[in-house]
Amino acid sequence: MFFVLALQLLYGVTIPLNKYLLLFCPPILLSGIRMFVGGLLVLIIQCWFFPSKQSSTKTVPVLLFVQSALFGIFAKYVLKNCALVHMPAARMALLLNCTPFIAALFGYCFYQKRFSWLQILGLLLGLLV
Repeated sequence: MFFVLALQLLYGVTIPLNKYLLLFCPPILLSGIRMFVGGLLVLIIQCWFFPSKQSSTKTVPVLLFVQSALFGIFAKYVLKNCALVHMPAARMALLLNCTPFIAALFGYCFYQKRFSWLQILGLLLGLLV
């Protein structure tokens, strides 16, 4: 339970911290630094804790990895930071926390996704809380 609360606290601090850091550097640089530090930490953890599971570049599809890193991570954070420059942190936090519900609504409207009663209950509880 402690780790869940710590994770929520960390997630809650991220947006105001990004807003503060954007006073000192542009959104693209901030996203690049964030990706570099995150990748470096993952590399250190992998080499420190799992030295026997080193993978070679022959087994990894490098182009797919680069595409997912650029469009799935880097572009998302650059666009989020660009929007954060022009709006308050509380509004950005509200919009980011509403994205699962918006995705569920789009899935229902455009892809004819049918939800079970448990999923509907979960969405309603998420909206109320």
